[in-house]
Amino acid sequence: MLEIEEISFIYSQQAERLFDKLSFKIESGESVGLKGASGSGKSSLCRILAGHLKPHKGSIRLNGKDITGNPSRSIILIPQEDDLYPWLKGVDQVIIAQARRSHKEALKLLSLFKISQVAHLYPVQLSGGMKKRLALARAFAAQPAVMILDESLS
Repeated sequence: MLEIEEISFIYSQQAERLFDKLSFKIESGESVGLKGASGSGKSSLCRILAGHLKPHKGSIRLNGKDITGNPSRSIILIPQEDDLYPWLKGVDQVIIAQARRSHKEALKLLSLFKISQVAHLYPVQLSGGMKKRLALARAFAAQPAVMILDESLS
């Protein structure tokens, strides 16, 4: 379970808080979507939940453990912008996410995401949609407890 308790966040150049005393829980197996206008704080909240930004107040717990402001391998953020390693081919993107994955397992995962053809291609050779699916395959390979997709429908 991911528990968010009274988190507040403000960018230093803003007068207003993006959110103030925000609290909610996400149960295991539950899917949650955020909807809001551009600049409303959705991406910032994603980065806070993943530990890439620290809230000014409040706490974030994963299965009872305080993870506030600490990036964890248990939570993976797939950002809206491409974050693939440009020097690695598709299959290696998946292998690097989980050291215990074999080449064969990585190819199987690429097949599951219907992108077998990217196995021996570099990110620069892929379409935007292929990059998104490769990023998802890489995230699944790491077997995180929580997966956060920023702009998942773009």
